Amino acid sequence: MAGLPVIVSNLPEMKRVVEENGIGVVAKENTAEGLREAIQCATNLDKEKLKAGIASCKSRYNWEAQELQLKSVYDPW
Repeated sequence: MAGLPVIVSNLPEMKRVVEENGIGVVAKENTAEGLREAIQCATNLDKEKLKAGIASCKSRYNWEAQELQLKSVYDPW
């Protein structure tokens, strides 16, 4: 929500969100070297694509949007 690119570990759901939306870099390894490589890679990302991806995520992954999904889970009862 801060409008910044992210660097995440290689966990399936985090990787999916980052790669589908183009909002940052997935570290290949959870080591100091893996983080260093991810930071280096992040410095070379296309800034305009990042801005667009982040804006898209901000409209999709916010409380107002997620609240509707949560309510839909509870509403049938």
